[in-house]
Amino acid sequence: SGTAKVDTTEPITPADHARIGSITKTMTGTVILQLIDEGELSFDDVIETYVPGMPNGDTATIRDLLQMQSGIPAYTDGTTVVEQYAADPTTTFTPQELVDSVKEKPAMFEPGTKFFYSNTNYVLLGLVIEKVTGKSIADNFDERLFTPLGMSETSVPGDSTELPAPYLSGISTQADPEGTVKDATNWNPSLAFTAGEAISTLDDLHKWAVALGTGEGILPPETQQLRVDSVNTTVPPNTPERSYGMGIVNTAGWLGHTGEIPGYNTVVNYRADTKTAIVVMVNSDIVLQSGEAPAAT
Repeated sequence: SGTAKVDTTEPITPADHARIGSITKTMTGTVILQLIDEGELSFDDVIETYVPGMPNGDTATIRDLLQMQSGIPAYTDGTTVVEQYAADPTTTFTPQELVDSVKEKPAMFEPGTKFFYSNTNYVLLGLVIEKVTGKSIADNFDERLFTPLGMSETSVPGDSTELPAPYLSGISTQADPEGTVKDATNWNPSLAFTAGEAISTLDDLHKWAVALGTGEGILPPETQQLRVDSVNTTVPPNTPERSYGMGIVNTAGWLGHTGEIPGYNTVVNYRADTKTAIVVMVNSDIVLQSGEAPAAT
C-alpha cells in the first residue's frame, strides 16, 4: 500500500529496494560469529587490539560489543558527527571518523553490567571485520552472506547515495530544520556503516529472516544455538519479553531486528516454533501519533 516515490502515485512493488537500517547489524554480527568459528577472532578479544583508544577499550570484548554491553558511548548522540550530518545529510564519513567522535567521552558503565544500544559497537565490529579479513565489508557480506543465500538484490552502498532501481524514496523529519518533512532518499548512508547502511528488497529480507532465525546457510547449528541462547541474558534492562543478544533481538519469542535510517523503517522477525517469517518495509521513519515507529505497527 502507499506510494513508492515522493509526490507521485507510483505503486509500491515487492521488487523495490529500500535502505534497511539496523537490520544490517544482524549481518555484521553473523560475520563476526563466522570469524570466531574460523579461529580468526575470539569472544574474549578486547576492542583495543583492533581499534585503539576507545572508552573501555582495554576491557570491552567482542562479546560485549555484539550484545551491546560494552559501555562505549553512541556516536549518534551529541557528537560533531551528528551536528555535521544534521547540517548536511549528504556528508561522507569514514568509519574511523564515526568512532573517533566518542573517543574523548567517558565510558558509560563497566562492560557486561548493562545493556545500552550504541551504534558505535557495530561500527567497531565492522572495522574489526575489515582488519581481520583484509577485505571490504561489501566483499565480506557478498561472499559470506548474500551469495550463499541467493540475496542478489541486497547490497552495501558504502558512501554512494544511490539505490538500485526500482526503489522506494523515503521521507524523514530528521536533519535541519528538524520537524519538517524532507526527501531523505539520497542522504549519505556512510553515517551508518555496518550499524545500518545495507539496502535490500522484500523477497531478499524474507530469505534473511529465515536464515537469521534458523542459521541455515550462514552458521553451523551449534553457533546458531549459541546466538539464540544469547537472548536469554539477565543483564538489565533486558527482560524475558524483550532482550538483545549477539546481533539479534528477542521480541516475545520472535527473533530478528528492527531497522531505521533516515527515510526508512523496517522489521525482520522469525519464529522457530511456527516457522513464520515477518518482513515489514516502510518508506518513512516519521513516528506515528501513537509514538510508535511506522514499521512497528
